[in-house]
Amino acid sequence: PGGTWMIRKVGLECFTVCVLLLFAMSPCFRVHAAEPIRFVFNCEDKEVFPYWIGEGTDIVKPDGGVSYELLKLIDERIDEIEIVFERYPWRRCQQNLKRGKADGIIGSVNSERLEIGAFPINNGVLDSSMYLNTQDYCLYTGMHTALAWDGHGFNMTKDILIAVPRGYSIIPFLKEQHLEIYEVETAEATLRMLGNGRVDGAVAPCLAMEAALVDMPDVSRNVFLNPIPLEKRKYYIIMSRQFARRHPELSRKIWRTAREVAAEYFDVLVERYLQGRLKSRELTHVR
Repeated sequence: PGGTWMIRKVGLECFTVCVLLLFAMSPCFRVHAAEPIRFVFNCEDKEVFPYWIGEGTDIVKPDGGVSYELLKLIDERIDEIEIVFERYPWRRCQQNLKRGKADGIIGSVNSERLEIGAFPINNGVLDSSMYLNTQDYCLYTGMHTALAWDGHGFNMTKDILIAVPRGYSIIPFLKEQHLEIYEVETAEATLRMLGNGRVDGAVAPCLAMEAALVDMPDVSRNVFLNPIPLEKRKYYIIMSRQFARRHPELSRKIWRTAREVAAEYFDVLVERYLQGRLKSRELTHVR
């Protein structure tokens, strides 16, 4: 009898363990236990090559741009979040972040963005290692002006009009140089205005301007690249203050992961998109 009771007891325990394992493995249990936090990410609805590809409200998939692919890698590495992408005009992206309608955007540091969002700051100091990507800003000039940048200042500033994409972080820097600013929608538009002689210079991210000129041979013949970039800027995932307050540890994890994926993949992705754009243009010209 004692042996029989022991066998029954062991069998009951095994049965109980099996039932618990089956319950833990069931889809309903997994969803309940590991429901990811919806992280709404806003990005500009204009192409900024190679960071964001295409225009409009839809993300181009799978090749949506360097920033898109880096964010997808972050999404894959952090189980606690599910990144949802939404595209809007850049000013609305920033407004959504301020109001908490968006949880994140990508941007460089300036006083306005420090007011509307949260950066990776430790003890009051920005951790500049936690950036997602970098951008150089370039100056193009036309045949009608001798405007130049030597790395420290412009050789002339009086009555100089510069075209810049609307709302871009380089604008305060240019205003500090006492240049007059004309804001337009895209890097391509800055070059068009320069080619038409309506402005004295065009400033935008270097890679975006380089890519735009491939499709603008009439303009490229008449504009000149200043050999020294105006600025090299680091771009961070800017969290909404609401998200950062609710999820401080998760926010830090996102920033740390951004640093990891940028170190591993940023240069490789930039080169891939550059080569892909050049190849597609060559095929177009052959046709």
